[in-house]
Amino acid sequence: MRKIHKSWKQPIPTNLDLGDDEAAKTMLILLIHSAANSSQALSVNDQIVIIERGQALYGRYAYAKRFGLKRNEAGRCDRILSRLAKLHNKVNIRPLNKCTVVSIKNYDDLT
Repeated sequence: MRKIHKSWKQPIPTNLDLGDDEAAKTMLILLIHSAANSSQALSVNDQIVIIERGQALYGRYAYAKRFGLKRNEAGRCDRILSRLAKLHNKVNIRPLNKCTVVSIKNYDDLT
C-alpha cells in the first residue's frame, strides 16, 4: 500500500464517543489520519482502487504493524474494524480483492 499525504489535515478530534473501547477509538483515529481529503486513484498490487473523500484503504497486516502487533495477530485488527462498523456504526466496509475500502461516516463532522 502506498501512503499519500497531499494536503494538511485538521487535528484528530478528541470527542469520539466510543465508550471504553480504546482499541476501536485508536483504530478510528488511524483511519481518519489515513483517509483521503479528495478523490484519488491508487494502485494496490496492480489493481486500481478509487477512493473518495473520507475513505481509507485498510490492510490488516499494515494496521497490525501500526498497532504494534505481530503479523499472525492481524485478525485482531479485523475484529476491531468489525466492531467499529457493527457495534459503534462509525464506518462502512467494502472488501476488495487485495485490500478493503473503509468509509468513515460523518467524516466532515469529525475533521
